[in-house]
Amino acid sequence: VPSGSYIVSVASPLHVFEPVRVDINAKGKTRARKVNFIQPGEVVTMKYPLNFETHGIPNYFQKREVYRLTDVIMNPMFLTLLVPLALLLILPKLASQDPEMQRDLQQASNFLQPNMNTPDIGDMFANIFGGPKKQKPTQSQNNGASGGISTAQQKRKIEAAKRRN
Repeated sequence: VPSGSYIVSVASPLHVFEPVRVDINAKGKTRARKVNFIQPGEVVTMKYPLNFETHGIPNYFQKREVYRLTDVIMNPMFLTLLVPLALLLILPKLASQDPEMQRDLQQASNFLQPNMNTPDIGDMFANIFGGPKKQKPTQSQNNGASGGISTAQQKRKIEAAKRRN
C-alpha cells in the first residue's frame, strides 16, 4: 500500500461501524485513529489489529408518525374554521341575555340596512358613462300580458287610500 492517509470503513447492512483513519508514512510506519468529523484535531489512537465495534443497527426507514387529535385541532385550517363557528354559536346566546346588547345589535343592523333615499350606484354609473336613459313603463304597458294590475284593482287601492286619510 503506498504512503498516505486512508479511511477504513466497514459496510454492513445489519450493523453500523465507526470509520478509522490509517496514516502510512514514507518509511512504512502506520498509525490508526478514530475519525472525528466534529473535532478533527482530537486524536484517539487505536491499536493493531483494528477492532471495529458496532454502534447499533442502521435505521433505513423513518418511524411513521402517530395520528393525534391535537395535531388536527392545532392545524391552522381547523382553527380558521373553528373561530367563526364559535362566534356564530356563542354570540347570539350572549346577546339574548343582555337587553342593552340587543339594542346595540339592533342599531348596528339598522345601520347596515340599505337606505331607500340613497341613489342607486348602478344608475349613477350608467348616467355618468353614457347609455340610453331607461324609460319607465306606461300604465297601458303594465296592463298587457306582462301581468300588471287591472283597473279594478287600481280603483280598490285608491279607495282604500282615501279611507285611510
